[in-house]
Amino acid sequence: MIKEEKNARAILFTLFILVFLSGLIITILTEKFSGLARLLISFILMFLVYMGLKWAKWFIVILFLFTGAYGLFSTIQFINAKNMSGALLMIGFSILYGGTGLYLILGKHINHYLEEKRKRIE
Repeated sequence: MIKEEKNARAILFTLFILVFLSGLIITILTEKFSGLARLLISFILMFLVYMGLKWAKWFIVILFLFTGAYGLFSTIQFINAKNMSGALLMIGFSILYGGTGLYLILGKHINHYLEEKRKRIE
């Protein structure tokens, strides 16, 4: 594994940990059982992406980009309600989720790493 692939793997792992922790925070703050189910599904999908499954990558890309866009629309609602701390939190989540989705699409080294991972599995 070349240095760029190792860096890409480390970045991917770090982003997934941040996404998982942010999902955990959301679940704790909202105190909803559905948050646990979403968190479990996200964890499974992130693991499958980490293992190199292409369909899981594209599925999670769509989910993360949608979540990032939804977060930006939610930010507007927080601003209208004059809840700036909520708006800042939503902006942070939007950047994290949307940025992770974009990284999975545009990251040259991450795509090479995932391709090599798929080859090793086959």
